[in-house]
Amino acid sequence: MEDVLPYAVEDYNRLKMYIADGQAYSVKMISSRYHLFAKNNKCVSCGLEGMFMKLERCTDNERPHFNMYGMKDGREVLFTQDHIRPLSAGGRDHFFNLQTMCFECNMLKQSSLLGKEELSSLKSVQDWLVRNEDG
Repeated sequence: MEDVLPYAVEDYNRLKMYIADGQAYSVKMISSRYHLFAKNNKCVSCGLEGMFMKLERCTDNERPHFNMYGMKDGREVLFTQDHIRPLSAGGRDHFFNLQTMCFECNMLKQSSLLGKEELSSLKSVQDWLVRNEDG
């Protein structure tokens, strides 16, 4: 994370070179996600901590970008930029309406107006159900 987040800048044309798997990639370093993750690398709901960044892309022709991941029960969990008040409920796409959330908590929240306390309760129930699935 120290190789990525300190380089998040507000200059929209700023690119930084990274090498992954022996190949050089030009990565655009302006991102509201990078700024958000630099401000808070923990899920606001369950407290899971983002531990590392991975250089990824969805399609072959898409510019690679960094995603933040944490570890839970030996598996990687993606972190997301969540809208506190969802866009579908009239929320705005501004930094003050964004929070760091792990993918699991974000999927529980979806487009609801649930607060941190309600999400924490749902997450606790979900985690208990997963742990006790086998009987």
